[in-house]
Amino acid sequence: MQRQKDLTAVVIVVQDVGPKTVLTREMLKEVKVPASFVQPGAVNKIEPIVGTVVKDQLIAGEQVVRHRLLLDLQGSGMAYQLAPGMRAFTLSVNEFSGGAGFIRPGDKVDVLATFDKSIAGDYTSNVVLQDVLVLAMNRSDVQPGGTKPEAGKSSAAPAEDKLTSVTLSVSADDAARLALSEDRGHLRLALRPFALEAMPVNMTRTITPRDLVGYVYRAPEAAPTPNPYVTMGN
Repeated sequence: MQRQKDLTAVVIVVQDVGPKTVLTREMLKEVKVPASFVQPGAVNKIEPIVGTVVKDQLIAGEQVVRHRLLLDLQGSGMAYQLAPGMRAFTLSVNEFSGGAGFIRPGDKVDVLATFDKSIAGDYTSNVVLQDVLVLAMNRSDVQPGGTKPEAGKSSAAPAEDKLTSVTLSVSADDAARLALSEDRGHLRLALRPFALEAMPVNMTRTITPRDLVGYVYRAPEAAPTPNPYVTMGN
């Protein structure tokens, strides 16, 4: 019988685990095996790996080893930074529509859309999305956990040669709204204040030229031109 002092603790999965699955405590178990059976890089405690993502398939009873886990989501691609049910949607922006460099990954923004009268029947501007998380400006992405800058440090976006895109975390339905709004109108971002607590989402209404100037000037219609071939009394 193997002596207890010759055994080493390792963590195994108690069920098959598919790729890109988040590990839960129920999927894991600590067992003791002979030292010669321990795989290189094997994990020996459950708690540190609960909530991490596996890279590929794990078979029930298999030891969990570090190189099979995505321990650094920041370096693992944008897909691993998205909350469940969310999508990464990229908009084309410039210095003005993208917040002049004051918006940075981890901030929250509102998205405003302006449409001309050929689309909306009048010139309109309204907020199509509110309280949206910024994932990236160009290719500078958000830090894990959406960390904020330390007090006293600049809130400007990471230095880039030219601001050309912003990537937002939105639902699938909101991604469709943004796609149509960008295609048929003009979009701009408005930076929301930083707050430790979630800020309420404010309801807004559509703004038209009448709201700005009180009336909309319409040129008088020209009088119809008489038809010279129509005589009076006919």
